[in-house]
Amino acid sequence: MAFRAADSEIRNPDGSIVFQLKNVDVPADWSQVASDVLAQKYFRRAGVPARLIRVRDDDLPEFLWRSVPDEAALAALPEAERFGG
Repeated sequence: MAFRAADSEIRNPDGSIVFQLKNVDVPADWSQVASDVLAQKYFRRAGVPARLIRVRDDDLPEFLWRSVPDEAALAALPEAERFGG
């Protein structure tokens, strides 16, 4: 399958950029709209905790364990750095 690099961005009505992602690899035959949907839906995330801990589940392999916010580690960070993309 052939791929190409695509750029995607979301702009406010005033022209300021809200989200921008450059050089995301997408299938070569995808349209710009399809590339934008991929980038903006799956790569633009807000409110993701900067520190996570894994929750052990003996019925699952470790790579499938879920993650939850590490409240103690988050409290040690400056408030502006606790959550991101």
